[in-house]
Amino acid sequence: MTAMNAFARADGAWIIADTGQYHGDGRIIAFREKVATDARLSMMIGTCGRVREDAGDRIEQWLAEQPDQLTAFARLSALLCTLSDDSDDGEVAGDLPEGIRLTVAWWAPATRDGRVAIMATTPGLAGGAQPYELRPASTLFMPSLGDADPWPGHSFDPEADGLELAELQRRAVHDDGAGRVGGQMILYRIDANGITSRELCRWPDLIGDRIAA
Repeated sequence: MTAMNAFARADGAWIIADTGQYHGDGRIIAFREKVATDARLSMMIGTCGRVREDAGDRIEQWLAEQPDQLTAFARLSALLCTLSDDSDDGEVAGDLPEGIRLTVAWWAPATRDGRVAIMATTPGLAGGAQPYELRPASTLFMPSLGDADPWPGHSFDPEADGLELAELQRRAVHDDGAGRVGGQMILYRIDANGITSRELCRWPDLIGDRIAA
């Protein structure tokens, strides 16, 4: 699974994601940011699963068309349905999970805190929620760190621990023996002052390669 981590805290919300896009067999297709942002709406949306290569551009356009944050949330399931209907069905999926998941992070002006939630097309990606249901969360690691998690509970600090997280997830291996975390790892932050992003690290990956363990 590609890297798509999210964290909600009192002073903001974060998404930490890689930029590698992969064939079903783990070969790198391209490098592209997987998080679309809109400062006007104070929202960020990350994608994972079987999405088209241009999914980020399409979500950015969708965000620009929404009149306000409340309306965007009301229309979020329709966006996910559209992305699912238009996903590439001809690609050999390998061990990629069925479906699409959106990871949403936003600044809530009424309560003045950061929020995170996920919405997915399948139960396996929905994290216990029903498909197309928005499920709130505070700490999401994907891929899972398993027994290697050095941050029990919600002690992970996105700003201080982001680089260590990137290196841990880089080592995660799928059943086919290849990794799915590559290109760059980028940290996105949203808070009362707006949206910022910065590169945490960059790996020497090449298009057409598989990421070795």
